[in-house]
Amino acid sequence: MTVLSFRSVLWSCVGVSFLELAHAHLEDRGIVTSPETFAATNFDFIVVGGGTAGLAVAARLAEKEGWTVGVIEAGQYRPNDALIDVPKNFGAAVGNANYDWLYATVPQTNLNSKVVLGGSSAINFEMFNRPAKGEFSGWSALNLGLGSWSWNGLLPYFKKSETYKHPQNTFPLAPTTRRRSFQRRQNVTDVADTFYTAADSALGPTTLNVDDLLAAASDGSDTVSKRDDAYHGSSGPVQASHNEWYSDLAVPYISTMTTLGFPQNLSPDSGDNVGIYNCPASVDRDAGVRSYAAPAYYAPNAAKTNFLVLTGAQATKINWKSSNVDGLAVAESVSFVAGGVSYSAQSSKEVILSGGVFNTPQLLELSGVGNPSILDSFNITTKIDLPGVGENLQDHAMIPLSFTIKPDYHTWDELRNNSTFAAQAAAQYAATKNGILASNIGVLSFFPLQSFLTPSKILSIVSTLVSDLVSSTSSMSLLQIAQSVLQLAWLSNQSIPQVEVVMIPGFNPT
Repeated sequence: MTVLSFRSVLWSCVGVSFLELAHAHLEDRGIVTSPETFAATNFDFIVVGGGTAGLAVAARLAEKEGWTVGVIEAGQYRPNDALIDVPKNFGAAVGNANYDWLYATVPQTNLNSKVVLGGSSAINFEMFNRPAKGEFSGWSALNLGLGSWSWNGLLPYFKKSETYKHPQNTFPLAPTTRRRSFQRRQNVTDVADTFYTAADSALGPTTLNVDDLLAAASDGSDTVSKRDDAYHGSSGPVQASHNEWYSDLAVPYISTMTTLGFPQNLSPDSGDNVGIYNCPASVDRDAGVRSYAAPAYYAPNAAKTNFLVLTGAQATKINWKSSNVDGLAVAESVSFVAGGVSYSAQSSKEVILSGGVFNTPQLLELSGVGNPSILDSFNITTKIDLPGVGENLQDHAMIPLSFTIKPDYHTWDELRNNSTFAAQAAAQYAATKNGILASNIGVLSFFPLQSFLTPSKILSIVSTLVSDLVSSTSSMSLLQIAQSVLQLAWLSNQSIPQVEVVMIPGFNPT
């Protein structure tokens, strides 16, 4: 068993081709094989990046008759691909150059992204869970309340995107389902006030203020006692479901966690995600395959004449109109490379960037949007002075822990160690699209620091953090100051967890 591991291994099953087991073949209609044809089309909208968000945006725009939408995607369309489709194979494509950008940084090794139509939704770990309410309140506060970025503003779109299938009561609940209310054991607000004062002074000239940010950070403490259809959709393009196979390790694991005082959560999608819960997955249980952006948003719209996707093409630059409109730079086309040849596609309305955390800022900088000192060093003319582009990347740390288990427990390791079992599992999956090969990570937990650290330890952490924040406030951007206010306040809000614990029932090297 591995806890807090985020890599997976493809288990080979004897005598079975998963390419023959996946869902019915999806025609490549709508895929443009000629970059010349794509470049010659008069688009209203061009979306750069056919990933999780890009395909959703493009498909929604294409719903309007009279609008022609083009998608430029570096990856390939890969229907009926076992590495993507078979749920148990989650993570197997990570690190594979046919699917993964294999980004590298120093001194860390691989920070991975996508190179397949459907983006990270095609190669991620299929966990279809939601953050806490208060985190969306933070988004809303950073956007000054504009754009409906709050929980209530986004929930209708969560529901619109999914067809949710209720669990089949196979999740191994512990004897008690009582929610434990973590008692606030240490008030860290007084310690944090030093930074809040500095932040208030720094944000003074702007429309952001610390009081609004702190109010947002305290949101999201409501709990719901049971799963409610009010939080789920029934007719959206992405299939959301729960495992129908769980390792019998889940029973002692959940019981141990609840004995230690960690609560079970029967409604994790309600905006209260603290506790141990049965995590939904982006899996179509009827077909037994991953549900991701390509089959969800591209395939159903592939026959539309106003929705064109060019794969195997890399966007290289946004081209601007020769003169600004109302003082603003306006994009008119996108340059891209396909097959080693450069092209340009025109857009009469908008160019929408959805290239991901690395490709989008890189494309902006290549197009003259960013920090002039950086752009000048590469002989790029600055079109828009926007120093925040490409900065402020944040990621979470991961600590894998592996354990040797007692005999007679059923885990994913049997697929690797027992060829007879693997063949039986493959046959079951071929016949029913169910069983161990249709399973994925099902036991997920989120907890605040107060659930496992002493008050003195939390106070020490916050004191060190506040000292660092105060000393660096003068060098921080306004966005960094505002988000630091939110993040510091969240350490006192026990409805917003800081730690994720994942139980993976099998050895997963990292």
